[in-house]
Amino acid sequence: MSDEPIRVLLIEDNPGDARFVRVCLDGAGGAQFVLEHATRLASGLDRLAMGDVDVVLLDLGLPDSHGLGTLEVLRTRAPDTPTVVLTGFDDDELGREAVQAGAQDYLLKGQVDGRLLVRAIRYAIARSRRPHQTEATRQRGERATQPEGSDPTAVSAPFEAYDGDKPFLFASYAHADTPAVYPELLYLHQQACRIWYDEGIAPTSKWPDEIARAILKSSSFLVFLSPNAVQSQNVLNEINFAIRRRKPFLAVYLTETELPDGLDLMTGIVQAVHKHRMSKKRYRRLLLSGLPRDVVGTAGSDPGSTS
Repeated sequence: MSDEPIRVLLIEDNPGDARFVRVCLDGAGGAQFVLEHATRLASGLDRLAMGDVDVVLLDLGLPDSHGLGTLEVLRTRAPDTPTVVLTGFDDDELGREAVQAGAQDYLLKGQVDGRLLVRAIRYAIARSRRPHQTEATRQRGERATQPEGSDPTAVSAPFEAYDGDKPFLFASYAHADTPAVYPELLYLHQQACRIWYDEGIAPTSKWPDEIARAILKSSSFLVFLSPNAVQSQNVLNEINFAIRRRKPFLAVYLTETELPDGLDLMTGIVQAVHKHRMSKKRYRRLLLSGLPRDVVGTAGSDPGSTS
């Protein structure tokens, strides 16, 4: 990254939240960031029109604009400027919708510290600089068992797969389940969990070799089970490979799923969470508690680090 400071435009009407952002960025090293502050969408757009803004921190509840329409207006006026959305403490769903609508990331107010804020800013900039996916790129690693006519990879990857030396989680899923799986991966990513998933395979890579290397290097294995997953030979191969390598294993059932006898035998002794049988709050609590602590948001753990 350039030695030039990152120019951050905060569009936020709450003085306390604005002060908190400034303190977080100052604590991260004031020379790294130049923060400008607008209290309304209109004044923020005026500032964007002047140029020289690297990233926007956008509150979705402003005096002159509210909800996802705020993001839509900003993206219309400044489509190439990376955006991190700030949502209320209980607006996790709104944050995910904002990412689907084009934001690079979102943060929940009340659950943000300086490390997470800086990571989100840097990730937003890095993701916006990646070239738009071509059709060939989106099809990399696509499962052979994907149902005919479906196009699950049309959902943009929510973050870059981890590619470092710290303990990380390998996530396995059927590509047909991408719309259901990506929000769960994004939630774990927001909790500072380091995750490798097949978004990280380059278009020219050999899929089996990349997958095998990632599983071997991972410290634990997470699989999202569904009728699509149990029909995917690739998912079954990943499960078998992880179990044979004695990887700590957690299975998440996205929907009611009847396992084939062989898979039932292999996974009978592993920990499982049935997402479809419980509230989102209880499910996510069990999901986090079921993961090894070395991959989840402990002090010094940064999902974006490559070292």
